[in-house]
Amino acid sequence: MFRVAYHRRYNLGFPGVGRLHPFDLQKYARAWRELKKTLGETLQVAHLPVAAPVTDEDLLLVHSRVYLRSLRTSAIVAQAIEVPSLRRAPWWLLDRFVLQPMRWATAGTILAGKAALDCGLAFNLGGGFASVSVI
Repeated sequence: MFRVAYHRRYNLGFPGVGRLHPFDLQKYARAWRELKKTLGETLQVAHLPVAAPVTDEDLLLVHSRVYLRSLRTSAIVAQAIEVPSLRRAPWWLLDRFVLQPMRWATAGTILAGKAALDCGLAFNLGGGFASVSVI
C-alpha cells in the first residue's frame, strides 16, 4: 500500500503574491481534492498526517546555521522565492505565509521518506517526487 503525506498548511497564503509569481499557491490543496475525488476511502487509509513543521534541529542537518539565520531577512527570502518586490515586506509576514508552509512541507518529505522504508512507496504532495524504498 502506498502512503501520501499532506497537511493543509502546505499551501502558501501570502495575500496578493499570486499575481507576482507564476507559482500556484494553492496547488497542494487542489491536488488533495483531486486525489480525494479519485481515490475516495483509499486516500483516508493512505494519508500520512503531518503533525508539525520541521524543526530547526532537522534543518541544521542539511543547512548551515548562517544560511538559516539569513532567512530572517526579507530581502533574502524574496530573492529565494523569486519575488523581488517582497524584499521590503515585514519578515513576520514572509515567515507566516512563505517559510512556515515550506517547513510543513519539508516535514512531510521526511515523513514520506520514512514511510517509503516501511511500505515501499510514499508521496509528499508538497515535496515534488515520490519516495521509493528498494530493499
